[in-house]
Amino acid sequence: MQHPDLPDSRLPEDHPVRPPRSLKLADNVKVWLLLAGILLVVGITYRNHFDNTFHFDDGHTIVRNPWIRDLHNIPRFFQDSRTFSILPPNRSYRPLLTTSLAIDYWLGNGLAPFWFHASTLAWFGVQLSMLVFLFRRALATNLPQRVADYAALWAAALYGVHPVAAETINYIIQRGDLYATLGVTAALLLYASGKGRTGWYLIPAVAGMLSKPPALIFPVLLLFWMVQVENLPVRQALRRVVPAVLVAGIVAVFVAEMTKRSSVPSAMMPAGAYIGAQPAVLLHYLSQFFLPVRLSGDTDRIPFVSPFEAEAMAGILFLAVLLVGIVILNRQPRFRLIAFGLTWFLIASLPTSLFPLADLDNDHRMFFPFVGLALAAGSALALIPFSRIKQVTLRTVLPIALSAAIFTGMAWGTYQRNKVWHSEESFWRDVTQKSPRNGKGWVAYGMSVLNNEDYAGALTAVERGAALKPNYHTAEMALGMIWGHMGNNEEAERRFQRAIELAPQLPETRIAYASWLLEQNRQQEALASVSITLITNPDAISARGLLMEVLDKMGDTDGLREAALETLALFPGDQTATEALEIANERMKQAGDAGTALDAEGQTNRAMRFALQGQWAPCIAAARRAIAISPGFAMAWNNLATCQNGLRRFPEALQSAQEALRLNPDLELAKKNIAFAQAQGKVPAKSPKSANGPK
Repeated sequence: MQHPDLPDSRLPEDHPVRPPRSLKLADNVKVWLLLAGILLVVGITYRNHFDNTFHFDDGHTIVRNPWIRDLHNIPRFFQDSRTFSILPPNRSYRPLLTTSLAIDYWLGNGLAPFWFHASTLAWFGVQLSMLVFLFRRALATNLPQRVADYAALWAAALYGVHPVAAETINYIIQRGDLYATLGVTAALLLYASGKGRTGWYLIPAVAGMLSKPPALIFPVLLLFWMVQVENLPVRQALRRVVPAVLVAGIVAVFVAEMTKRSSVPSAMMPAGAYIGAQPAVLLHYLSQFFLPVRLSGDTDRIPFVSPFEAEAMAGILFLAVLLVGIVILNRQPRFRLIAFGLTWFLIASLPTSLFPLADLDNDHRMFFPFVGLALAAGSALALIPFSRIKQVTLRTVLPIALSAAIFTGMAWGTYQRNKVWHSEESFWRDVTQKSPRNGKGWVAYGMSVLNNEDYAGALTAVERGAALKPNYHTAEMALGMIWGHMGNNEEAERRFQRAIELAPQLPETRIAYASWLLEQNRQQEALASVSITLITNPDAISARGLLMEVLDKMGDTDGLREAALETLALFPGDQTATEALEIANERMKQAGDAGTALDAEGQTNRAMRFALQGQWAPCIAAARRAIAISPGFAMAWNNLATCQNGLRRFPEALQSAQEALRLNPDLELAKKNIAFAQAQGKVPAKSPKSANGPK
């Protein structure tokens, strides 16, 4: 802001934009001391967030992701995007982000939230430090250096304590927004520091791009930096930005190709409805910069039915005013930095505005665009002529008091948001209050209440969510769990089956069903359910843990040992598998029958494991051995049908499944094998390797 001792710190309107004098970071001790003070305040503001738990997408990318549990997997993060998430629709190529999670897991010797939050906050401090010097360089082009220093510190402080930042700092997997923003900030700072000719400035930009795709917008921001901050002619700026465009293009193609190899299409909104709502979303984002009182961890915005709805029209009008305002402000040198800040806000919003995602908006998306708004606010405040106030005390106290009030209010808001993010229950309760039309939010809140054994409260919340979001697999799964706890097994079964029907490829539904089956002592069915899960999701470590639990309860020592060895082959050092292997080895040693033949149940389980691996011939052999031992064992006949389906021997599979159903009329797996054989039997045979049997 303007220093009160200067008569008028603004440059004349017709003053040419000059490059800043050479800045060495150690030159100004005061700047460094004030920066240290800002970082201290930010640390105090976030002091209550270190024990906040994992939320939402943290589950499939961190909590249940086995790949981050071993630092030896880091090279694989750069080769295989499957390591990012256990859910195929959510897989993306973000190797640096996944690497940071693995390091935090190692530092905490497990899923210790403190280390994840501590490292995120540390990098946030690095970003704030870089913002100070980037803002300082930008503001010095049309303000005296001393005023530029204060304005830069003020803008960075505002950004650091703003509650919107808490939506990213608390959401561990969304640290990708932080890394992307940090990469862009560092790249611009290096370019502005004279590294533009050597190309070194592109390194942090690429690092940001390998953390999260929004950083790919860097070349556009660089172009406007050249035009609006450095005041270069457009043609010259276009020539200079070519290397950044080429690098970003190459990285974009590479990331898209690496993602495509292991992900599957996910449900996204239609492009027209999504993009049509974005002007209103941007208006909402801007309002949260000034008054962040409606922040929600998962919003409930829905597409507009008509473009003539009041909110839609307001968004379009806002976007038009914003664009016109940027053009007008950019024509006047003293307002050019405000224009650049608004341009940053708009450009940084483009990746999530033009490319349809699952949700229309999300408050953690504001992290990157708000850098521009903070710069615009700092630049605007620096132009307020406090020096014209005649009363000396007021002239000195007013800017300090105004800043203190703003920072205190923002820091208090951030502290409160940290409380919201503390637990699953507090987080989702806030979502239901801020976004009451969000069906996902109500279901998640119900599941958090279920963990506290409040079955009635959980049922009410989940049923409300199911009404708001029909045919939602998680709602059906949650209802299955709730009815199971309440003793209504028939309704629980129906809900679990419905959840699997809605999302047959996702592991959570079958794992939940298998867990419930195990509680009901329906061990063979539990084994079948979890085995099917591992066919389509071999990386699902929770499914592997459940498989070992099922085999343990069945007394299948040989199967337990094999399952443990398979898991350790994929994930060396896995604690659950290591313990299971020790238990199996000890049992085999005590029994002294490691080499004896298995009974019918053991052979049936072995057949299922062969099916899991797609080894259909040994699968059939094991199933036939089980039938030879116990001809009336329905599950053995069913597993034989599964193996025959895998080899596309549909007439044989149909006969085997019908025999299983004759022996056990309630065996649902046999019914599915019959349906599969009947349906697939009409299709020309394909290579056995392409068949995975019924799902």
